[in-house]
Amino acid sequence: MNLADIDVLNPEIYQQGLPHDQFAYLRRNAPCFLQSNREPGMIESGWILTRHSDVRNVNRDAVNFLNYKGVSPKKSGPTLKSNGKPAMTSLDGPEHHRNRLLVSQAFTRRSIKMFENSFRDLAASIVTKALEKKSFDFVRDVAVELPMQVICNLMGVPEEDRYRVLAWSNTIAAPMDPEYSPSPEAQLEAMHGLWDYGLYLADLRRDDPGDDIMSKLTRAVDGDRLTNEELMGFTLLLIGAGNETTRNALSHGMHALVHNPLQMAWLRRHLDRVPDPAVEEILRWATPVVFMRRTAARDIEMHGSTIKEGDAVIMMYASANFDPDEFKDPMSFDLTRSPNSHLTFGFGNHFCLGAFVARLEIRILLEEFLRRTGDVRLDDEPTYGRDCYFRPVKRMPVTVSPA
Repeated sequence: MNLADIDVLNPEIYQQGLPHDQFAYLRRNAPCFLQSNREPGMIESGWILTRHSDVRNVNRDAVNFLNYKGVSPKKSGPTLKSNGKPAMTSLDGPEHHRNRLLVSQAFTRRSIKMFENSFRDLAASIVTKALEKKSFDFVRDVAVELPMQVICNLMGVPEEDRYRVLAWSNTIAAPMDPEYSPSPEAQLEAMHGLWDYGLYLADLRRDDPGDDIMSKLTRAVDGDRLTNEELMGFTLLLIGAGNETTRNALSHGMHALVHNPLQMAWLRRHLDRVPDPAVEEILRWATPVVFMRRTAARDIEMHGSTIKEGDAVIMMYASANFDPDEFKDPMSFDLTRSPNSHLTFGFGNHFCLGAFVARLEIRILLEEFLRRTGDVRLDDEPTYGRDCYFRPVKRMPVTVSPA
């Protein structure tokens, strides 16, 4: 392999899984590598950072590496009815701090723990329904269902609207996959649909508030409140990215468990409460967000290369989470791994607000699914989506035996 073979921004590569061979080559030989990109509508190039230490350091450096051009590989996505107001993930400095402060009051552990019993009831119902068929698609029948239902519960979305929300979410979260997002127009239509629905839902919750997140987000904090544009930007982020990422973590995690029967057997002995290290290893192994993007605020020297002001910098989480300088035997799936300094949720000021929700969903789903099943067998290998940003698992047929 040489640098001419590197193509880690090509979405088609990820249909075969993570390009671990390319990541390993870059970590050893070119830890700061300028990668060109031929995908229509995406950035034309970006500096690929593959080492754990570099990815962590850029994550926490909010002075030299900024978010204002966005965090995904999109060059310029469709515009929403937001007067140009970016979502919270694309804000920097005091504006980001203000938005995060207003949003985080709805995401405290105490707020989310209130929903734990309802999450478990949802998981039990979803698993029970899937197991009636014995052979089913784990992605569609289980992994898609739980995050979608959980997020809709958190947001106060009525039952009758949930599959419409899911369809919008799929289109928004997978712009490179024609099965989910056949055209830029379809992407824009989905974004506007979810935007308008979010405004409708916010109006409902202002008139009839409850314990859900949307009700909390519409309230003022110390005399300040989110504008409609800020609220809808966060709604798109939560429903789109939050649904997709947890779905894929669950799918990749189950795939790893089936392929590692000793780890599966160990986990089955700990279903009274799935240990935290097991959840963290699934998050490391899955790395459902392949990378995040930053923009250089000035010229920066790194590993002998000059990153120019305005250049895209790609923090490759899917490489950092398998860096042998950070993880012992990183290519082994080890549910007892500790410590586990994965960067799946980012690091620093933009650490994922939904991390506690995702961890809770993974733990509950594993407990409810494995308690009800004996053997779990793959009927075929998964079908992966065409995407270099998320790691979508589209289908994973399984056959299970009862516990």
